[in-house]
Amino acid sequence: MSDFTKIIRLGTVEAWRGRRVSVFCKITLQDGRLSITGVEGPTPNGDAVSCGQIDMHLRDKPASEWNLAPGWNADLLARFFATWKRWHLNDLNDEDIPDDVTAWLQALPATDRQPAWV
Repeated sequence: MSDFTKIIRLGTVEAWRGRRVSVFCKITLQDGRLSITGVEGPTPNGDAVSCGQIDMHLRDKPASEWNLAPGWNADLLARFFATWKRWHLNDLNDEDIPDDVTAWLQALPATDRQPAWV
């Protein structure tokens, strides 16, 4: 299992006060430890609508409420959130991430926009 970092954009979704914002995630696998963090509506000054473990409030949002980024669909979005929930910080449970999960994460569509925070 090789280390990697990948930035993805899931699409846009309605956030605070009805404003639609882009949702980006950073996936990092380092020394067998998976970390996924997200940012909703990042701005050039470093601010954002929300950041961190944003999956907790977005994972149950129906795909119909998303304007998904290129390469994404409802099934891929659901699988991504399920993978995030299952494998994030896997090292805390002394679990190795299966190679097929690592390969799947690496194959996710790369971001089509450069987020302000990278």
